Amino acid sequence: MSTKLFIFVAFFKSALFKQRLHFSVPYSLVIENLCFLLYQEGLILSFKIVQRDQDKRILIFLRSFGGQSSLKNIVVLFKPSSAQYVSYNDLAQLRHKRTVLVVSTNKGFLTGEGCLQNKVGGTVLVACF
Repeated sequence: MSTKLFIFVAFFKSALFKQRLHFSVPYSLVIENLCFLLYQEGLILSFKIVQRDQDKRILIFLRSFGGQSSLKNIVVLFKPSSAQYVSYNDLAQLRHKRTVLVVSTNKGFLTGEGCLQNKVGGTVLVACF
């Protein structure tokens, strides 16, 4: 999972830096679930899965206002060598209006807010702001 996550974030950051409104990454169920979560939170405009011959990819369209992406940065917080569980109480303290945390829980990927609503903790994978 970690390699796919790092590749996704690298492509995402590259698109933000180059002010592109879309980019594509190799298909992965993990990335598809992450895109769905970012779409639900309104951080990306849309995404779709495309297949050309043997190559399956996810095409991601960034939400923009005035030619600038509404998302300023995305950071991987997950390190496989030192993955740390964050409890429900810790997530309540980390709550910040402008930052969206993506957390891997036993209920799948959830945002920090979703974790607070479901009263679960997990491993923080990505922070979007």
